[in-house]
Amino acid sequence: MTGTPRLEERLPWRDLLLSGAFTLALFLFGWAAAYVGNAIAGSTQGTYTFVGLAFLVVVAFLVYYAYPGRERRWYHFAGFEACVVVPIAILVPLVYLPWRIVRQREQHPSP
Repeated sequence: MTGTPRLEERLPWRDLLLSGAFTLALFLFGWAAAYVGNAIAGSTQGTYTFVGLAFLVVVAFLVYYAYPGRERRWYHFAGFEACVVVPIAILVPLVYLPWRIVRQREQHPSP
């Protein structure tokens, strides 16, 4: 033996199946997003609706990174996502959350 692990040890079937299921889920999500995006684009308020939905996703990611681990609470998501619904209030999460992420990185630099 040369010490090289067998294929079964390097790529367990359980991990392959889980990875395949994850890939399938991502593909189905992409298909559903394209279907919904097409339906939204055909509506009278399509562009505004699509941008609003995109901001909902972006703000969720910003909240996730702005409030790490134990600091993150449900009301952070709820409050900042509510700001997306009000046209002028969208500036609050789009300005404050990146600022908080940058300040946090300055206080806790990664190795």
